[in-house]
Amino acid sequence: MPLFVDTIENKLIFDALEKSIFTTAKIMSNNLEIFEIVGGPIELKTYLARCITDNDGTASTFKLYADATVGGVTDICGVSGSLALAVAGTIINLVGGALATGPVITPTGAAISQLFPILVPTGTLKLTIAGGSTTGTWIHHLRYMPLSPKATVIASF
Repeated sequence: MPLFVDTIENKLIFDALEKSIFTTAKIMSNNLEIFEIVGGPIELKTYLARCITDNDGTASTFKLYADATVGGVTDICGVSGSLALAVAGTIINLVGGALATGPVITPTGAAISQLFPILVPTGTLKLTIAGGSTTGTWIHHLRYMPLSPKATVIASF
């Protein structure tokens, strides 16, 4: 990340461009770590999970949470509706203006993006999957902006 010195105020400044990252496809299970945030906090701009292979009738529900290196666990969203029979192409995404708002499940096609960014400290982003693991596989996408020069996100799988 390019660093430079502001000659007027003599402060170290860095180029904080938005970045995107995604995982490989995997079955979602309880406490599954999906991303690691290292080097400083980030501003989470967009998060979504995209179904790659169909789910069976297991009534799994989804919730995203941050497990901070310092400060503990914080829910990033409320609990989703059931993912039973979700088909390839289904999208789960954050859209709410509060951390308690559940994600939206869109069966096919386009989805509304997140309304407000979420500040996330260093640590990990994990899932609470209740009702049993999904049977289908999902890819997780994250768009973020680093809030310090060394902040970055690493896919956990």
